[in-house]
Amino acid sequence: MSTTIEAPVAGLPLPVQHSPQTAWRNGLAGGVGTFLEWFDYGLFGTASALYLGPLFFTGDAFVATLSAFATFAVGFAVRPIGGIVLGNLGDIWGRKPVLVLTIVLMGSATFLMGLLPTHAQIGIWAPILLVFLRLVQGFGAGAEFAGSLAYVSESSPENRRGFLLSFTSAASAFGPFVGAGLFAILNGAIPHDGMVSWGWRIPFLASVLFVVIGLVVRSRLQDSDEYQAYVKAQKENKVQRPKVPIAEVYRHDPRAFWAALLAPAAIGYTNYLVSVFGVSYIVNTLKLSSQLSLTTLLFMTGVSTVTCIIAGWIADKLGAVKTMIVGAMLALAFSVPFFLLMNTRIPVLVVVGGVVGMVFIWSILAPAHGLLLPKLFDVQYRYSGLGLTREISTSVLGGTAPFLGTALVGLGGGQPWLVVLATSAAVLMSAAGAWLGSHRSS
Repeated sequence: MSTTIEAPVAGLPLPVQHSPQTAWRNGLAGGVGTFLEWFDYGLFGTASALYLGPLFFTGDAFVATLSAFATFAVGFAVRPIGGIVLGNLGDIWGRKPVLVLTIVLMGSATFLMGLLPTHAQIGIWAPILLVFLRLVQGFGAGAEFAGSLAYVSESSPENRRGFLLSFTSAASAFGPFVGAGLFAILNGAIPHDGMVSWGWRIPFLASVLFVVIGLVVRSRLQDSDEYQAYVKAQKENKVQRPKVPIAEVYRHDPRAFWAALLAPAAIGYTNYLVSVFGVSYIVNTLKLSSQLSLTTLLFMTGVSTVTCIIAGWIADKLGAVKTMIVGAMLALAFSVPFFLLMNTRIPVLVVVGGVVGMVFIWSILAPAHGLLLPKLFDVQYRYSGLGLTREISTSVLGGTAPFLGTALVGLGGGQPWLVVLATSAAVLMSAAGAWLGSHRSS
């Protein structure tokens, strides 16, 4: 059975047929590439926190860790460029070809990271090559999540869109979960010296398996239902395709632009703060074991994978805006308990603190923002709009979160309360974005 909806395209309603079976398949396929994106980023974030600093940079442990996190942030600096360039192509060529391209860019960069020589082997060229591969990875990732949101949103019935889009957000937790699981297994099986010298490379090299799976899945897809209806209408001269879709993003609806820019603020920031900075905080500030940090990350991402899907179902019932505001209030309430539990240094409570932080500070907001953002842009420039706004927000706040968190703990004399203030600011920005976007969302 198919569902017909009225999809607005440049002011002209177009009937779009959505098959529930196809929607399920497309929802899972959208999550495949997002899994790879966040598996790649999770690998680099975990490796930055535990291994890469001394291998690729000089200086004491604190400076080396900051340098590794700065390289982590560099990958985010180029994400808006990828979002603009590839998002614009996604509006011109279609969603499918660009979503295949993003997998190739991200996957090849991650695999090559596992082959890089260290600073001790080739000197300054080691960090240069590492930064270059992070730039390639970031360029491709700049259009991955946005493209997945556009594709799944345009292929899903309205009443189940939040649930189906939640697989994309869940994949962004499941990717680091798999990466953390690999590191945890290796860290337990290989002595620390072995992990530092060669064991850290194994998850990067193993990423090629997920690249192949992602390419097979996405190459078999058709383009999204709504985009196909738009192309058909354009060929029949019912609508006019903009020559430069990215140019329409701000001009068409400035309020929607600012809503899309602000709404993702807490999602990128809190995700990397909890999952990447949190791993470093356990090891470098609390002086606990790397195995405990990986176990904590494993529980955080595993539980969040499930809670994301539940939150997506709730967003279908409450609406994207209400769910985001509720999620923002919960994030504000639980940012302090996150650090209080961590600072006990009791392993069980450290794990509980990580799970509390990831669930209440991130996983309720993430699927709700995924439901909201595609509604802010019409189909003819949706990919460009999502790629531009979301990636600027993610780059400024998400990519810098581990670096900023580490620096703020240093400024706070080893205490995390400046980090709590920064987290509160990011959460309030997301709530403001949701309120601004309410004119285009139920």
